[in-house]
Amino acid sequence: MLFSGCLATKYLKQDEKLLYHQSIKVPAGFSKEGVSNLYVKEANSKFLGLPINILVWMYYKGLKRFDQEEFKAKRKQREEKFDKKIAKASSATRKANITYRKQKKLDDIDKKINNGNNFMQWGEPVALYESASVLGTENKLNIYLQLNGYFQGRTTSKSVEFKRRVFVIYTIIPGPAYLLDTILYSIPDSLVLSKIKKTESESFVKTGERYSQNNLNQERDRIDMALKDLGYFDFSKQYVDFDVDTTYKTNHKIALRIHVQNPPRRDFHKQFRIDSIAMTTDANTKTFGGIKRQHEVFHNITFSYFNKNYNKKILSQRIFIAKDSLFNRTKTFNTQRQLANLDNFRFVNINYDTSGGKFIGNIFTSPLDLYSLSNEIGVTVTQGFPGPYINLSLKKRNLFKGLEIGEINGRFGFEGVASATDENAIYSST
Repeated sequence: MLFSGCLATKYLKQDEKLLYHQSIKVPAGFSKEGVSNLYVKEANSKFLGLPINILVWMYYKGLKRFDQEEFKAKRKQREEKFDKKIAKASSATRKANITYRKQKKLDDIDKKINNGNNFMQWGEPVALYESASVLGTENKLNIYLQLNGYFQGRTTSKSVEFKRRVFVIYTIIPGPAYLLDTILYSIPDSLVLSKIKKTESESFVKTGERYSQNNLNQERDRIDMALKDLGYFDFSKQYVDFDVDTTYKTNHKIALRIHVQNPPRRDFHKQFRIDSIAMTTDANTKTFGGIKRQHEVFHNITFSYFNKNYNKKILSQRIFIAKDSLFNRTKTFNTQRQLANLDNFRFVNINYDTSGGKFIGNIFTSPLDLYSLSNEIGVTVTQGFPGPYINLSLKKRNLFKGLEIGEINGRFGFEGVASATDENAIYSST
């Protein structure tokens, strides 16, 4: 009686059936990784494997109390209330804060209007059995087979009904796996061809392995990343394409041709060499009195600043891109990460300027506050007796002008300690 309301079949209408359970059968040796995520419709979750659907009960419990018009009226009322507050706001900052709160409240109400109340959002509607969903799952499983080299594979399904509960069993018949037999290149730019061939050992597509669309996608990304580490700043993975020939040989062999097209209006891919590097250490800093930025060159890096606050030697050691070197995507990201790890800058941005026939690396940083104070207040319970405590932390950045971090932490607590000899005595401990 307790769980009778949690049976999903209770919520079925006439002529409706419950999608009770689904399973996928595969032959021995075939990997089922990822196939269970291909169901078009999922069966309702069960409590401890029993035919008890608590989330379904929760959804329909919320549905009984759900009144969409009530939420629409509530939305209109809240909107009018906030509009009055915005009209009375005395400053632009207060107006912006009220507008933000208004949008947040309205978004919460819109979510309930579209998705139901909390019980409906936490729960789930009854999963109805539909033949269209079964066919859709079959199609998705067949596409999965095609993308993983089983070009002759197919999927069948069988539905069994018991007391308005339907069990669906999908059977995958993969057929033979197609293997990569030959890998060819079609790359008009001979220099790019030589660069790619030098990195073949890192390729995601290798002869003798089963065809996989995912491996082709990874190979496209790998070529893009490898070339961008070799100076090809404007290279795009859209230039990389593949031709797959399944009729190349018998015995289910594949010939794969890798194409790397040239960019529009150019018969080669350009390598970019860095002409100069500039670093602005206090970007977005406001000054008064017409103070101009100072410029100083150190290790072929032009440092620009209003105030000379940072050690250029230490900064230059964190910059891995260099003048007269080829553009390198990995070194660019490593530079950005190392500068950010110094915990002295609010942000670190690196971009490259190609205007004016030059290739210039620009590094922009914005300093964090030199001092920061944080505190934490709470209650500690020791031997059953609570006591308050406070943690304080003071941080000083760029302590000796060498991007050092100085930090002082302190904790004060007042706690109760039980006496070892007297059960009723409590001693204070600080």
